[in-house]
Amino acid sequence: MVKKRIATLLIALATAILVVLALCFNMFEYRKDTGYSLKENGFEIMNGWKLDERIYCSEWFRIFNNLMLLVVVGEIAVVGYMTYNKHEKLQYLLTTCVIINVILVTVYMINGFVLSREITDYYHYDKYHEFTTKTYWPFLLMVAVAIVYFAIEKNTKETFEPTVICLKEAEIVELLLKYKSLLDQDGITQEEYDKKKMELLN
Repeated sequence: MVKKRIATLLIALATAILVVLALCFNMFEYRKDTGYSLKENGFEIMNGWKLDERIYCSEWFRIFNNLMLLVVVGEIAVVGYMTYNKHEKLQYLLTTCVIINVILVTVYMINGFVLSREITDYYHYDKYHEFTTKTYWPFLLMVAVAIVYFAIEKNTKETFEPTVICLKEAEIVELLLKYKSLLDQDGITQEEYDKKKMELLN
């Protein structure tokens, strides 16, 4: 049980790291046989364009890449705090983080395709200027990691629920014995005992 909880925590953190690594993949790239190449990854785009200023490039790409980093930093901070304090809602937070990270990398992939298409259209006069993107690689990795996370998380839930039921049953038995002891010592009446027994068993 504990090992599975730790595994889900580590995998959730791995998805956060993948979001950062995704920015290392080229949002667009172009290479000629002569060796000339033109490319920029997510981090480079955050720092400004190297391309011709006449190319229309929405600020959205730069803003979104910065947002990806901010979200990851926030996730790690909150998960770290809740892990340290052993918060009961930690598992729900981890699942939420994984879903958010999948969405972030998916949008990053879409941005890569849109941007590479946009730049290719700018060079429409030259059929050899065909830009591509590598943003689909982090997306594929993220999907694979997310599948592993949800498989383990589902298995953890299934093994955890019966334990909770057993604990509740043990508590009920303990309370019944306590009330029975009070009844035997004339601490409570038979009627009060029967009433408490009905409440616990129902």
